Amino acid sequence: MHMQKQKQREFLTLKQEKMLVMEYANKFTQLSRFASEYVAMDQMRMLRFKEGLDLYIRNQLIGQPVQSSQELYERMAKIERAKELSIAGQVTPKKGWLDRGN
Repeated sequence: MHMQKQKQREFLTLKQEKMLVMEYANKFTQLSRFASEYVAMDQMRMLRFKEGLDLYIRNQLIGQPVQSSQELYERMAKIERAKELSIAGQVTPKKGWLDRGN
């Protein structure tokens, strides 16, 4: 029971921080088993997941309706890849550039 509570607290305070999106997604999924009441519905799961994301990625998701957790994961990964390319000097992000398939 103590371990269950500890993992539940870890889930509730989970933040992406220095993790890659997929690392965060994997950790989120692992810990969510200990806090099923917080992820019982897909909308609840997505909300909690978004709350733990880096501010940069959360801001990129604003105004982009997401219908499922899978769609959310895919969009986050796309945003992260674009950010990495931008940092490497290969892409210059522009407003709406993710939606145009670039």
